Amino acid sequence: MKQQRKSRPIPGTTQLITKAVTHIRLLEVNPGKLAALDQLAAIYLTLCQQYVTLFCTEVQPDKFHAPVFVTSLSVRWHRVAIQQAAGIAHSWRTKRGMQATRVKSAYSSQECSVCHYVDKQNRPNQQTFCCQVCGHSVHADLNASVNIQHRLADEELRACKGRQEIKALLVQRHAAWRTIQGWP
Repeated sequence: MKQQRKSRPIPGTTQLITKAVTHIRLLEVNPGKLAALDQLAAIYLTLCQQYVTLFCTEVQPDKFHAPVFVTSLSVRWHRVAIQQAAGIAHSWRTKRGMQATRVKSAYSSQECSVCHYVDKQNRPNQQTFCCQVCGHSVHADLNASVNIQHRLADEELRACKGRQEIKALLVQRHAAWRTIQGWP
């Protein structure tokens, strides 16, 4: 016997839904498996991020790239992470038409792009950059982007191992700027 289709409901009236959706309560069925999946998710996302960074900065995206990073995931999940990361990196490169380059960003938002003076007080608020020494004032994002641009070709800064070395180099550059400008 063939079921008859009901006509469309009249707009503005309430509808009666007769089909029920059953709820699958995964937590009640197997809480251990759900906890294990949650732990794997964090490891998987970290691994994907490592491969996206690799594919955007050092090598061409390749879904069949040999595993490079050590992980506790199975070989199969490792392969899936590589494939997903390659897809993300390929999309990123295609849309932007360029390769990303790693740049040391430490203190780039606090450093003056004119005199290299580094101080938290150079940023009175999120939008404004005003150097406490030379008075250079500009939008904070513009100042930081100029610093990042200069750091692209800065081999001396790239050789720095940590934040302390970067800060020491910037202090040294500020002292040199003061000497050149004739400041005490």
